[in-house]
Amino acid sequence: MANARITVFISHVHEDETLALHLKSLLEGIFLDADVFVSGRDLAGGQVWFEELRQRLGHAIAIIALITRFSLSSRWVYFESGTGFIRQCTIPVVTDGVTLEDLQPPMTLLQTRKYDEEGLKALWQEGARFIQLVDRRCGRRLAFRWGTSRVRPSSWPRAL
Repeated sequence: MANARITVFISHVHEDETLALHLKSLLEGIFLDADVFVSGRDLAGGQVWFEELRQRLGHAIAIIALITRFSLSSRWVYFESGTGFIRQCTIPVVTDGVTLEDLQPPMTLLQTRKYDEEGLKALWQEGARFIQLVDRRCGRRLAFRWGTSRVRPSSWPRAL
């Protein structure tokens, strides 16, 4: 079996890029061989961004929708999240005072996680489950190594 890297896509709005990059850092510290995609950091200048987004969304084992007061009305976050809805790989993560009642369908149909210590630990466990599912479905061995969890509230960029 050939090895393949896992891809995680973090959907966010520009105003939440610091938070998205923090989440990227946390996930890369846990899933050492993961390719965690954040568009503002990972798209190169002059790149055909829409094609890159399509490719990354298509290969992602998880699409994490970062939902804050800035992204609640973002069509892009809902669009990107919707690409994982059928494949059952979208996980909404709420913060910034956003609650389940603030969400719109289809996000309301999905189990939501909070951007806090408990929610991020659950996200970490779900990531491991996604990796096992993809490994079985694809019939290929995923390049995956565990790191040490850096889920510590004191290092978070905003008051959560």
